[in-house]
Amino acid sequence: MVKSQSKGYPAFTAQLMIGLSLGIAWGLFLGDSGEWVKWIGDAFVGLLQMTVLPYVTLTLIANVGRLSLKQGSRIARVSLVVILSLWLIGLATLVVMTFSYPEWKSGSFFSTSLVKPPENPNWLELFIPSNPFWSLANNQVPAIVIFSLGLGIALITVENKEPLLNKLDILLEGLARLNKMVVRMSPIGMFGIVGYTATAMSWQQFGLLQGYLLVYGAAAIVLSLFWSRLFWLVSHPFLTESYLAHRETCC
Repeated sequence: MVKSQSKGYPAFTAQLMIGLSLGIAWGLFLGDSGEWVKWIGDAFVGLLQMTVLPYVTLTLIANVGRLSLKQGSRIARVSLVVILSLWLIGLATLVVMTFSYPEWKSGSFFSTSLVKPPENPNWLELFIPSNPFWSLANNQVPAIVIFSLGLGIALITVENKEPLLNKLDILLEGLARLNKMVVRMSPIGMFGIVGYTATAMSWQQFGLLQGYLLVYGAAAIVLSLFWSRLFWLVSHPFLTESYLAHRETCC
């Protein structure tokens, strides 16, 4: 978490709440005349995306490349179980959350979107990184992950790879510091995003939004408690093994 460096400024969490509150007030009181703050939110989201995908790419390549074949196979098995569990629990949570909302009755009207066939996604472009740079530029996250994992796995058996991995660590440190600089602007970005969103909301719609936030918050708390326990059960054997191996080496 980013903390405020100066004692004269409120804590970072308080700054986020101030930005959120000002954004809500901006949208509800100014209405359509306050839509110009949209560029502030768009700029902030763009700055966040600037560091996320390069950081994910380099992190996967560096960390997977340092593994041994035994460690890689073990982590692959555990990761498969965790991913399948995430999918199942995520789908179950969505189904349960739908029963938490009341039935919403609205008027029916004709729209051309009702008869327009949906666009089929290009699954090859989404998952196959035929051009990794194009995938990075177009935010094709699955293709980027597959490319990074493939390159990391290929580096496992490469000799004299430490100089390359050390240089990747330097780049990761630079990206981490750049990301911290962007995160410090989160209160301003929060104001722009919430302010623009609130311009299209009425007081009645804002009241209905509270129910969604309560259900979403309750689901997030339950899932966080469950996944923290599951993470401990999955990672405990690896942490214990690493600790014992380190103790044997040192002592």
